[in-house]
Amino acid sequence: MYVEKDILYAVLDYSTILSCNMQTGETLWTRFETAKILRGIIPVEGWLFYTSQGFLKKTNGTEQELVRIPLIRLHSIECHIGNELYFTSKEGASLCKYNLQSRKTIWQIHGQHIIEESLQIKNSKNDNLLLAKTANHVSVINLDKGKSEANIRVANIDRLRRTGDHVLIHKKNGSTVLIPGVY
Repeated sequence: MYVEKDILYAVLDYSTILSCNMQTGETLWTRFETAKILRGIIPVEGWLFYTSQGFLKKTNGTEQELVRIPLIRLHSIECHIGNELYFTSKEGASLCKYNLQSRKTIWQIHGQHIIEESLQIKNSKNDNLLLAKTANHVSVINLDKGKSEANIRVANIDRLRRTGDHVLIHKKNGSTVLIPGVY
């Protein structure tokens, strides 16, 4: 689910994209996809980007386009900053930066573990960072530089949440780890 201005975008049952006005409840458009729509939908300049069958697709409700990225099989969209789209490939183990205007891959970081969840944040230096949760680690990736900043081993991770200037790592046993100083 993604909210931009007063428009809600959601994926229902992994195959239907819904766009609706949040104030009136009116459905603006729906789109059915025959294959599973994977994690992450991002609206950019009137288009909604999503991944399905290893491809990056975009729709505005009436038209659909396939965005061709050579040699990369997309898994999920993680975030969007300016003209750059960040997504996982290789079944979620690699992270890529793609420029939407030039239609070129800027960099690709290869990993060994599948990224299960991510959270875009900024640090005190105003760098764009991505916290990437894998099974037993949280990796801090600098999106501006295209490199990993840190790798924190945390067992039994359930989910990541941002609260003010902190990030909370909720664990499956009910405890929480706090990472201070992020925005």
